Amino acid sequence: MNNLKQLLLGLACSGALPLVAQWELFPLGQRSFFQYAAQNTLQVEMVLMDSVWEDPQGGRYLFNKRSFRRAQAGNCAAYGLEHMATYYPMEGTLDMTLVMDSIFERGDTLYFRSGYSNTPFYFLPNAAVGQSWIISSTYPGNAFSDIQVSCTGISEEKFLGVSDSVKTYSLEAVGTNDPIDDLQFRLSKAHGLVEYVPFIHFLIHPPSWEPRSFRLIGMESDGISHGYKQPGFTEYFHLAAGDVLLWENYIDPGYIVQGPPYYEYIRDSITNALITADSVVYTCYRVYTHADQSVTLHPGITRRYYKFNCDGFFKAAPNDIAKGGLLDTLYQYIWGSSPFGMAISPDGLDTLTTCNFSSEEFFLDNECMLAGSPDLRHGLRFNTREGLVGTSEWSNPSTYSSNVIASRIGGVEYGDISFGTGIAEPAEPEVAIHPNPASDRLFLTNAGLGGSRYIILDAFGRMVQRGTLAQGGVVVQDLPRGIYVLHIQGTGAGMSARFVKE
Repeated sequence: MNNLKQLLLGLACSGALPLVAQWELFPLGQRSFFQYAAQNTLQVEMVLMDSVWEDPQGGRYLFNKRSFRRAQAGNCAAYGLEHMATYYPMEGTLDMTLVMDSIFERGDTLYFRSGYSNTPFYFLPNAAVGQSWIISSTYPGNAFSDIQVSCTGISEEKFLGVSDSVKTYSLEAVGTNDPIDDLQFRLSKAHGLVEYVPFIHFLIHPPSWEPRSFRLIGMESDGISHGYKQPGFTEYFHLAAGDVLLWENYIDPGYIVQGPPYYEYIRDSITNALITADSVVYTCYRVYTHADQSVTLHPGITRRYYKFNCDGFFKAAPNDIAKGGLLDTLYQYIWGSSPFGMAISPDGLDTLTTCNFSSEEFFLDNECMLAGSPDLRHGLRFNTREGLVGTSEWSNPSTYSSNVIASRIGGVEYGDISFGTGIAEPAEPEVAIHPNPASDRLFLTNAGLGGSRYIILDAFGRMVQRGTLAQGGVVVQDLPRGIYVLHIQGTGAGMSARFVKE
């Protein structure tokens, strides 16, 4: 299911999320997706308070994605990833000497501390209408020190398809006029913050600052989603026979190997796509244009993507860290993600999610000790249209990057897929199906496949039907609506084609 349909279905969903404690800013266990309220491009942040530590002195600490991080990284999370704030400061973290991502709750008050100020940000979720308090900061570079927060009202509202009571809190820079005066907090009774200003803004607000506001665009709890839904492995890897990716490789050998920078071009025309529950394998007809303009052809080359390698990245994003093996099995390189970027697809019919990952010099050794090498940096970039669309590596002093600069997905071209190659595309794949979408039966254009065995896989790679190809086509009337892959078994990887059951 594409991202636009996910968003529309989420907004239309009328079931309520399970009730949680009242007036929590970030309900425990709920994935809350937030968008910057005012900017040219849509970016998505996520907060998932999933771990609690009870303070013997009273109160409790809440941690953002800590349980997930430990499930992915095991003991290395405690020894390495959870102390990355010392090296990898991320917006919204605590003082660098404290455990990252936590907020502290005592009684009716929630606290957020930062090394930039001796005084914390604090919030009163249970404030009554008319109640106010002042947040002061000792950060020396501030244009002013105090911001007043006031609970101005409570009303019944509907957002993301659910109804709830919502409190509104106004903000005011004390003694001066500031853009923060135009922003607000809105807190729902059962589902957390609907709109808020990042806590760090209350402690750091120099003369040049531009305060930002976040609004809730999606939430998920106990498997029930409303609004925006986080993409997973199947949303990133879903290409089919006939799709094309054109890669541009940039290589700078550096002063050790020597030689000027140069470009190479690779066009992968997909002739077969095999999607299973654990992996995706694309078989491609590759045209490789080298730096000297010579061209080599590589029919039958494969690109493989494994779910277990990618899940840690996709589930940790946006704005968290994950570990992943790279180059040397003794080391686990630490990757941080960008926010999700959102854009309209080239055909104008869907929204695309893009996420960048970077590993900048830090890794865990085989004893989970944090180490660093300032001469190594890596990057990965994914989107929900083409999958992996960019890689980069800087190994001082050499630089290498590979990026998709043009594509044809589902018959829609983006850019010039012939650029840099000078060789026509191969013939269409040997198997094609019609009608597509289908409601009753599928028919194949290649009559020579009669009698071949086939299987049908759903969007999660699960086999839902099997049989033998016959003249009467493949009966699909009993399949639920959705996206499927018809895989014809034969020599090698076989042949596959994607179809939609309507």
